[in-house]
Amino acid sequence: PAVKLPRSPTRSASESYFDHCGTGSPLKLDPWNTNYGIPLDTAVCVFTAELPPSSQSDVNFCFLGKPEITSHEGPVDGQVRCVAEGYPAPQIKWYYCDQYVRCSQQKNATQEEHNVRTVTLVSPKFGKTGVESRVNVNRGRFNTLECVATAEGEQAFILFSISGK
Repeated sequence: PAVKLPRSPTRSASESYFDHCGTGSPLKLDPWNTNYGIPLDTAVCVFTAELPPSSQSDVNFCFLGKPEITSHEGPVDGQVRCVAEGYPAPQIKWYYCDQYVRCSQQKNATQEEHNVRTVTLVSPKFGKTGVESRVNVNRGRFNTLECVATAEGEQAFILFSISGK
């Protein structure tokens, strides 16, 4: 299993770290480094391992990072849809509230747990897992619905206006 490296005051939110799936050997990825024409979500790692002459070893790197909401729509036909991806697979939760603010941060928010359908869209051996969640909208009672995707303590969110106004 992957191990999340602790945040330190010297790390910015834009920096990503990963380790060799639990060995604790951190490598830093700088997403602002655009040298060599490498896309920002791509890393090129070169390392040397000393192994006996006829041996072979596989190395798996597990990238940990903030989940991302990649698609959203609604309300359409009484439903709202939210798609997130990340590693590990994000958990999606839904919150209702009266004002157009982060519902999950409000004391009087209501978490929707009953009218939710969540499925895993893609779960590759390596890379980000996609998760889709749909909720039947409860119109009239609240004005705002928030989709919150969480993975390893990191969050992404999107707000939906459901008041019908």
